[in-house]
Amino acid sequence: MSESLPSRNIPGFANPFTKLYERPHRSPIETFEGDGKNWLVRSFDDKRLRKFTGETEGTRTFLEYVDLVNNAFTELKDKYGIRVPMHSIAGEDERGEDTLFIFTAYVEHEEHPADLSEEDKERRFAEQEQTLRNVLRYFKEKTASKEPWLWDIAPLHQYQYGNLEGETENHLYLVETYPYMV
Repeated sequence: MSESLPSRNIPGFANPFTKLYERPHRSPIETFEGDGKNWLVRSFDDKRLRKFTGETEGTRTFLEYVDLVNNAFTELKDKYGIRVPMHSIAGEDERGEDTLFIFTAYVEHEEHPADLSEEDKERRFAEQEQTLRNVLRYFKEKTASKEPWLWDIAPLHQYQYGNLEGETENHLYLVETYPYMV
C-alpha cells in the first residue's frame, strides 16, 4: 500500500459505511452519509481494476489510474454535458489493499417512468436522446485520439432520472459505472 493513500480507518472516511448488499463477482455497494448527503459507495481494488482493463503491473501506477478515472468523470461533465454525481478517491480497503472508492450522490426518483408528469416524460426523453448523442461523441473522439475511455457509460440502465438532494428540477444522471478505462 502506498504511504500517500488514506486508510479506511481514518476518522470521517472509515465506517459509517453501511453494507447494502454483496453481489457475487461484483463490487459491494455500501452507503455513506457525509457532507449533508447520502452517498452510494462502490469499491474496486487494484487487482480487480487491472483484471478488467487488461493492464498489468507497471503499465501505470494505481494513483495514475485513479487520476485517469477522476479526469474521465470531470471530462464527461464539462466537455460532454453528462451529469455525473460521482467522486472517487483512492484508499485502503479493510484488507489493506489499494482500492478505488466511488461515491455516487443519491438521486431522488420515481420508481417507474409512468409515474412521471407529461412534462417530465418529455424532458426525460430529450435528455436521454442528448445523453446518447454525447456518449457516442465521447466514444468516437476517444477512439480517434486513441485515449483511454470509460467503456461502461452507454447503457441507459446506468442512468437515473430524478434530482439530487437540495434540487427541485429532474435531470438524467449517470449513477452506475464501472471505472474501467480501455
